[in-house]
Amino acid sequence: IHRVTPAGNFIYVNQAWRNTLGYSEEDIRQLSLMDIVAEGCRDKCRYIFNALLGGERIDRNETVFLSKDGRRITVEGRCQTTFENGKVVAMTGIFRDISKRVKKDLALRESEHRFRMLFENSTDIMQIVSTNGHFLHVNPAWLKAFGYDRDEVSDLTIFDLIAPDCQGHCEKTFQKVLSEDRVHQIDTTF
Repeated sequence: IHRVTPAGNFIYVNQAWRNTLGYSEEDIRQLSLMDIVAEGCRDKCRYIFNALLGGERIDRNETVFLSKDGRRITVEGRCQTTFENGKVVAMTGIFRDISKRVKKDLALRESEHRFRMLFENSTDIMQIVSTNGHFLHVNPAWLKAFGYDRDEVSDLTIFDLIAPDCQGHCEKTFQKVLSEDRVHQIDTTF
């Protein structure tokens, strides 16, 4: 939690703020809000600051603060203005550190991108099917091998392509996969 003057100078910061950002009481007296906002976020923060001066309440704001040792700390929070006799006297921000979540989200997006690249560029036939056997996605190698185009695939199920003499075995294997059993290999004819 921090509280700043209309000029952006700190009036108050709580212990959690000091612990997270690493600034001492003396440091805080020398800093303004924009001193701790990362460069790429300053224009957005100035816009929000001006909105607060106009009396708006900001319920969800994500920005990046700079700790004393230079770490970038992504925070999310809400801000509001305090008035006395119709005049702005302070703005209060209540934030939480979401750096770990942001890092995990980035890692997940990168992982999904790598998977998508492998899936789309693989020379192996690859498919993703729903629990009822409908194709959700197939890779270009699949399309080439079976001779379908993407529009046609949406009307098919995996069982439409399995040879009749393999249907029973494949249906049992499919049910096994749905019950979260692992199937390392299956031989079938399409």
